[in-house]
Amino acid sequence: SWSTTSKYDRIIFSNESITAVHLTKSSTETLFYAHSLPHFLFDGKKEYLRTVPFFYHEFYHLALFLRKWLFIWDVRSVKHIATNSLENKNFLESWTKRKDIEVIYPPVNMLRFRPVKVKLPYKVKEHSNVETLLERELTDYYISTVRLTENTQVDKVVHAFVHMPLKNLIVLYNPTDPFAENVMKIARGSNNIFFIHEPFEMKRSAIISSALASISIAKQEDF
Repeated sequence: SWSTTSKYDRIIFSNESITAVHLTKSSTETLFYAHSLPHFLFDGKKEYLRTVPFFYHEFYHLALFLRKWLFIWDVRSVKHIATNSLENKNFLESWTKRKDIEVIYPPVNMLRFRPVKVKLPYKVKEHSNVETLLERELTDYYISTVRLTENTQVDKVVHAFVHMPLKNLIVLYNPTDPFAENVMKIARGSNNIFFIHEPFEMKRSAIISSALASISIAKQEDF
């Protein structure tokens, strides 16, 4: 609200919160940190519409058109823009025609994620395929770390490992991932595929560094 934003001289907006830029004073220094872009409004619109029943397409076309131009208006209204990758910068420049976008890479301690010479076993105790709870110590496994969405195509990776029962796969995921249930159903009945929700960074990095390899066949990554 206006009463909230008017209290500050500098405001950083993230993702959908940029809509509040029109509630700020003209003298306020505003920055939009664009770390997740609405591809469904631009280059991903056709793929998004495939998930919508055909009879609603006309309504969705109109809604997406309005949201697209509102987003462009919001981005053009903010004074400064920063994003977390060159890929995202290129997308924003092509969508909004702004040429003053800066890239600020998020700090990551890569030493935590480098492969270790001595692979530490990982004790799995997690739902592996929606219905079964397995407990096993894995010494050789591959890993998937991307979000479970349609674009990341983790379902195809899981499908491949269903047909390779002697090779283990750990899928790191978040329960809020929109495609999580679909991907888990593919693995149903397979005892070599494990879905792990590990919110703690240190534990997550240990799982990654002891993996044989990380697998990703995403259609499009923002990095």
